[in-house]
Amino acid sequence: MHTNQKNQTRQRVNSSLLAAGLALGLGAGIAKADVVPYTADANTLHLYHLDESAANIIDYGNGYGGVKINLWPNNVPSLGAATYTGFGTSLNDAQSLSVLTSGAAIGAGPGSGTTPVTYNNTQFQGADGSFTYEVYVKLNQISTLPYGGNSQAMILGHDGGNGNRNWDLKQYGANNIMFASNPDVGTDQVSFIIPTTGANAWDANSWFHLAVTFDGPTKEAKMYWTKVTPTVSGANLMVTKTLLDAPMTGTTYFTIGASARAWPQRFIDGCIDEVRISDIVRAPADMIPLASSSGAYGTWAITNANAPSGTPADDYDGDGVSNALEFVLGGTKTSNDLSRLPTITPDATNLIFTFKQYHQSKSAGTTVAIEVGTTLAAWPNTYSVYPTVDSAVTVVDNLDGTDTVTLSLLKTPDAQKFARLKVTIAN
Repeated sequence: MHTNQKNQTRQRVNSSLLAAGLALGLGAGIAKADVVPYTADANTLHLYHLDESAANIIDYGNGYGGVKINLWPNNVPSLGAATYTGFGTSLNDAQSLSVLTSGAAIGAGPGSGTTPVTYNNTQFQGADGSFTYEVYVKLNQISTLPYGGNSQAMILGHDGGNGNRNWDLKQYGANNIMFASNPDVGTDQVSFIIPTTGANAWDANSWFHLAVTFDGPTKEAKMYWTKVTPTVSGANLMVTKTLLDAPMTGTTYFTIGASARAWPQRFIDGCIDEVRISDIVRAPADMIPLASSSGAYGTWAITNANAPSGTPADDYDGDGVSNALEFVLGGTKTSNDLSRLPTITPDATNLIFTFKQYHQSKSAGTTVAIEVGTTLAAWPNTYSVYPTVDSAVTVVDNLDGTDTVTLSLLKTPDAQKFARLKVTIAN
């Protein structure tokens, strides 16, 4: 383990000097790669980890025009199901195949699971009509789906009754996965047969990544089906087809795991996790993020290529803030993160050191502390921030995925004071 030190900011207040020096420690060990949950990037409209144990289900995406869509479970006990290692929990939608009046479907909007709220389909695509819809599924069986007259089970959908159906992603008949654009048209669809042999063959105990992309200008649709394993490399293309038209942009219901027609019905027989809606056509390599380092730091580093190479002490994006600090302070490869560094403000008797720590970094292997000294050569006083909190440190949960961390230091009796934020990443 080694330490890299940066003195990023200095400020003189009266006769006292407080410097925020940023020290980063890391281990040299690298764990085996594995699939990790999504982290929202600039193109993520909606993201559902489905880790909640009760309503409501949080949208971790950016929303369309900043408007997010939280969801409401139709059947709360179906939350909290087992999922792929490291994914938290999932939505268990398994039901008796003849039951259409109960299930774990999630209906869009606040309120209740029996009265979902409607949204315009512009919420689910980019300005040019492009999109990528992704979901992880574990299907108990793929051959018998007696849900309604059409033998289908909804995975994702933005449809209501006849004449008000924009798109749906579903199991349709035996061994078939279909994306239907404007389902009322009946012919504008793309589908593939679920493989039963080969590297991506279905089995009831495995998780699979399922995706559909649509290029708005060309109307080219692609579907992907990929068995999730620790060494999977990108999404597996199953079919490409040019559709007749883009999905309609009407206002109707958005659901996960069931159809809103005669709400709710047509539940899938299995589990669903990690639903991501994007406003671009994502490349196969961008669909299944892998962690090349252990722990939450490794997840952050590889997700959206925030820091796919180098160590936590390095500065992958060259913005003057090291990778480990960006991880703690909520930075990404696309942001200039100098503005996220700790700030220093005085009051009558104290110098106040403060910063925001993102909850993603509150994980095993990460240690955060504030070190204080009267010179830059030695740091005799340490105030723990995470995983333990020193009594002199105040941590306030902002209820938005961040904490505000504050340490107040008396100006006297020292002529000057220095402080640094120290982040240690142990791989």
